[in-house]
Amino acid sequence: MGLVFFCGINSAVICDVAYPFILANGVANEEAIAVGGAALFPATYGTDTLIWAGGTGATIGLMLLMTFMAKSKYFKTLGRMSIGPGIFNINEPIIFGTPICFNPIFLIPFVLLPGILAFTTFVLMTSGIIAMPTVSMVPWTTPPIIIGFLMTSGAWSTTIWAFLVVIISIIVYYPFFKIADKQQYKKELSEGHVEQ
Repeated sequence: MGLVFFCGINSAVICDVAYPFILANGVANEEAIAVGGAALFPATYGTDTLIWAGGTGATIGLMLLMTFMAKSKYFKTLGRMSIGPGIFNINEPIIFGTPICFNPIFLIPFVLLPGILAFTTFVLMTSGIIAMPTVSMVPWTTPPIIIGFLMTSGAWSTTIWAFLVVIISIIVYYPFFKIADKQQYKKELSEGHVEQ
């Protein structure tokens, strides 16, 4: 999904193929719990939302970095404009404003980070370290951190993991953000848009 969006095509063309399966997993989890069993599948709609903290590419960390740490006027403004929608997993302003599309600086975190988060979440859930999803359908606009609580009917282990996903996003995007911000700041200096 990240690679498709990196190429300028909305990731919905890919995720819509997977949704019938992950929705069915969520329903199966609810049915198992209703008869006194345990959740069966870690891959559900809620899990999908959890690993995409801030939207495709798990960009919540990049938005926070831009908002609070950008030296360049452009990225600081973009971060402030994007953080509101980004809290609800709408990140087109970041994807097209940065831009992330066709930008080699952000290829690695944008494409690889969600895969790492998905794999780690799967391992943590199947090993019993964090709770499995118990709610079949949680809106994709549910903010990061809150999603961990709602998708598990209030399990703190998954809520803490959802918080860590945001922290991991910040850490992974940081070095790439610094490179892009430094380039943008130099450009602004050369164009006389900021005072030295």
